[in-house]
Amino acid sequence: MNGPRLLFAYQGRADYARVETVLHAVASTGLADPRVLCARSPGRDPRLDYFRGGDLRAPVLFLRLDEGAPDFRLGRMLIALGGLVARLRPELVVTAGGTDIALALALVAARRGVPAARLDGGVRAPAEARDGAALRTLAARRIADHAASLLFARDETTARRLVGEGLPRERIRVAGDPLDDFLRLRLAGGPAAAPDAAGRRTGPEERGEEAEGQTGGFLLVLLRGPALDAPDLDRLWARIGALAEERAQQALVPVEPRLAARLREEGLRWDHPLVRPIEALPFEDVLGLLRRAALVVTDCEEILDEAGLLGVPGASAFQVARGQVPDPPRSGRPAAGPAAPGGPAPTGAAHGPGPSAAIAAALLEAATRLDATPEAIGLEA
Repeated sequence: MNGPRLLFAYQGRADYARVETVLHAVASTGLADPRVLCARSPGRDPRLDYFRGGDLRAPVLFLRLDEGAPDFRLGRMLIALGGLVARLRPELVVTAGGTDIALALALVAARRGVPAARLDGGVRAPAEARDGAALRTLAARRIADHAASLLFARDETTARRLVGEGLPRERIRVAGDPLDDFLRLRLAGGPAAAPDAAGRRTGPEERGEEAEGQTGGFLLVLLRGPALDAPDLDRLWARIGALAEERAQQALVPVEPRLAARLREEGLRWDHPLVRPIEALPFEDVLGLLRRAALVVTDCEEILDEAGLLGVPGASAFQVARGQVPDPPRSGRPAAGPAAPGGPAPTGAAHGPGPSAAIAAALLEAATRLDATPEAIGLEA
């Protein structure tokens, strides 16, 4: 394919959603040669993954996420990405989020003089939720943002935040959030059915209604990593039960393998009558439950962002562990609107007007004119 070489990279679920919609918009023009770099943990159950081979209309390269300390993982990733960028020779790298790959690719691109763009520039966790892993994510986001030649901010408030952090206004474009496109299109068709904890094939709507019928709502607890590594997991587990009692609502907990293993290690049991395990769910089924929940409790900033877009209140698992659930909980931004009635079935692409189309056009323009800005983070050669 002719056109500038663009390298998209993602690691987290919301990062994937943003990359998918923008990549589809770029690919539909036929004016670029995109590649996708996916960082994923070895041994992950593919049924639980948000990546599906048909979703991305571009060659996909997989980068193994090594186990071990964060600095070890980052060092290995820097080595791998250095060789990859040298081989692919992209004119522009595109990232989102505050993951290891976003940080590592920002540093590699800056050192090699490759311009970088950020799909979610200026996103920051609320001050009260900055705990443990959230602080590492915040640092990664800031470094990646400052290394970028082009940042897409979802609103004027986010753009002003970037300017307040010292970034030149000419690098920033207010374009909306491509996650809006993703949620609008994916949820318009309804998520697929999935087995419940007893192995029965029921959709997320039915599971939500089962809990909702008793109490008028349910809590959705999604623990994906940082909270599982915290030393006070037992306190968080007790607080989830207490929160369910306070709200007189069931707490539904999808049990991924790592959560199950950590509960066994800590000797924690499913002995609270309102805390109910359900089988781990694929990405779109989680979205189906998420949009019906009365409150989501999670250690994942990306999930809080998705909940905000859907108009669902959310609370950080770290705040819950300390008994500091905000009242009212964090509400995020307005939900994305549904697809137009009678329109085509959603495929994951960002068809028609929306943030993704505008961002794609700006990326194509930027790939031919931008210079890297390593001086922004002190990486001069």
